[in-house]
Amino acid sequence: MKAAVCCVKQKGDAVNCLRAFSDGIIYRGDEAIWMAPSYQQMIEEFLTSTDVSVQVADAHPTLVKNQLVWIPYDPENRTVYNFRRGIKEIQSRLNKRRIIIDAGLLHYDKELGDDRYYVIGFDGIKTHAVFYNENSPPDRWKELNKLGVDMHPWRASGEHILIIGQNEEGVGATNITKMGMTFKEWSELQINTVRLHTDRKIIYRPHRHQRFLPEVEVDNCEIGELSNNIPISEHLKNCWCMVTAASGAAVDALVNGIPVITSDSLSVAYDVSEHSLENIENPSLKDRTQWLYDLAYTQWSVHEMRRGLPWDHLRNYIQAV
Repeated sequence: MKAAVCCVKQKGDAVNCLRAFSDGIIYRGDEAIWMAPSYQQMIEEFLTSTDVSVQVADAHPTLVKNQLVWIPYDPENRTVYNFRRGIKEIQSRLNKRRIIIDAGLLHYDKELGDDRYYVIGFDGIKTHAVFYNENSPPDRWKELNKLGVDMHPWRASGEHILIIGQNEEGVGATNITKMGMTFKEWSELQINTVRLHTDRKIIYRPHRHQRFLPEVEVDNCEIGELSNNIPISEHLKNCWCMVTAASGAAVDALVNGIPVITSDSLSVAYDVSEHSLENIENPSLKDRTQWLYDLAYTQWSVHEMRRGLPWDHLRNYIQAV
């Protein structure tokens, strides 16, 4: 098996992650060939000669006049974002798969170094990805338990509602755009609708890459700053319920026993969440056990990548397009 290792994100942790995954491919007896953005003139030839591609971060749309637009791949463009688009378009045309490494949802703090976990799946991120993890055994979740990641009982009290922002250009905002709304408009709608159904304090936590904050006239509502550096753990203290579109922060809430409301099927938490803001004072509390077992089979540490464990898990499905 031959993998095209595509360096589409050139930050240090992303390159370290990709190198570890590449080492794991070789450790398992397969071949890994690196490709940088400067080689884009050879991208189709390169991908044609390999069985699967591997990259950190997926292609995403661009915000143009408050609308998310997919810009076509341009072979003459040498940017990293164009490189991602090219890989997606060409692999789709060749009927080949892409392995995407994305930010982790469990045990993901940067200071963990090579013990840090990342999400790894096929052909996308969030629920756009395919993980082959349905009805997974509990072994990987139990390994996370040893690292201090535990499922807390459902919370019986809380003072505030936490509404989570998103990067307007991120994949997580695509379903909102399809509804004909900007993310700012969606945020304002959530705040106003929440206030109709509860008197609890509302805290709006923007994404660190978010451009626009909601503008509302609502009592007892705190809008965070765009330069927000407050750890999510602080906002989860005394939180009654989280409202989100497709943010990975929903996993933090659910693991800590805080109910989540999302109506967006792109959210990895959709299956164990409440879907209606009308029920914010009495959200559904679903069984999270199998969901966490399955989620653990989407998360892999850098050490595990180097040993080829996620490659071994996905390898048999490379041809299953």
